[in-house]
Amino acid sequence: MRFKQSKPTQFSGKYRQYTKKSLLRAYAEVTGKGTSVRKASVLFGVPYGTHLDRVAGRVQACALKNEGTLFSKEEELGIVEFLETFARLGYGVTSSKMKTMLQATLFPSAKASPQ
Repeated sequence: MRFKQSKPTQFSGKYRQYTKKSLLRAYAEVTGKGTSVRKASVLFGVPYGTHLDRVAGRVQACALKNEGTLFSKEEELGIVEFLETFARLGYGVTSSKMKTMLQATLFPSAKASPQ
């Protein structure tokens, strides 16, 4: 039997403690002044791996997750209600059907490609 903690510890790490501004400043420091990626990461408080991905071109320099949303709250609510209704009726929605539906919502003028 595995050992269980009597008082489990809670993870208290914080997600992304750096700002977009500090990320861009670190990127400019490396590309403009030739500072090493590691030194700029420490100087501006940006994780080394995150910074290295930007400098190496694997990720866009100004891209951050969770910056904005594609759908408004009303659109999201409509999609959720649609899916819940289908689930109550016993119909499953496949990922390809979901993708088609979301593309139709985002780009109503474009025709959906046949699959």
